Amino acid sequence: MSETTITAGEVTAAEIADDEVDETTPPNPTDDGDGEPKKVGVRQKLADVEDERDALQARLDGFYDSVLTREAEAIGLKPALLKAVGVSVADHVGDDGVIDYAAVATAMDGARAELGLPRRPKPNPLAGKTRTSEEFDGEPTWGSTFAQHASGQRG
Repeated sequence: MSETTITAGEVTAAEIADDEVDETTPPNPTDDGDGEPKKVGVRQKLADVEDERDALQARLDGFYDSVLTREAEAIGLKPALLKAVGVSVADHVGDDGVIDYAAVATAMDGARAELGLPRRPKPNPLAGKTRTSEEFDGEPTWGSTFAQHASGQRG
């Protein structure tokens, strides 16, 4: 081969065909053993692409499943109940591929109402208070408690 500089527009098909081919090419894994490479047809390529698509879809479904599980456990529901009602994270994915968590939460609340399940109980703000603690103006401190005890006053 000659060491000349040729731009991409000047190369012709004849020059490409005249290039030397390396005789020590590695063996082709699709070779049948008779010297001719096995031709991969369109159907085989299509099957390979479909297998890859199915594998990616399974991965994406697993991710959606984990999101639904995490969100359901955060609000105190079992993910199996939401799946039985038909709540799916895949239904709440935007065109850009981002999950709309607000829509997922709305769907989970709708499923909760459909199943008749109550929400997680909220803590009672009055629990643990007595009349004497409501009448007391300030919070006692350790110092004031020890001072009352030392002076003989007990409240």
